[in-house]
Amino acid sequence: MPKKKRSRTVRRYFSKVTHRAKKMTFPVAVIAGLMPGVTGTINVATAQGGGWKQAGTYACSVYTGYNPANGTFSVGNMSQGLKPLAIGVIVHKLAGWLGINRAIAGAGIPFIRI
Repeated sequence: MPKKKRSRTVRRYFSKVTHRAKKMTFPVAVIAGLMPGVTGTINVATAQGGGWKQAGTYACSVYTGYNPANGTFSVGNMSQGLKPLAIGVIVHKLAGWLGINRAIAGAGIPFIRI
């Protein structure tokens, strides 16, 4: 009877990497930076009785600095909307660079990233 051939052993020098499907996540820092401008816009539209047209004018002035109602530009208005949003985006990018978001994902916390 002939000898049985042994199967060849494949040596793997790198461990097998499994890739997970991307899931929907919410960047908390960016949403927190967006909230001051949004809440101010809602406040103008509802509590102050300005209506949606005045709320749109307010949103435009706090995020771009331009007030379309009187055609002026003011950097001071941007500190209420654009400045917190920019800080939130910077914090989100720093968290990604430092690996904080990867640690949150590894801990199994769903939907939330910094």
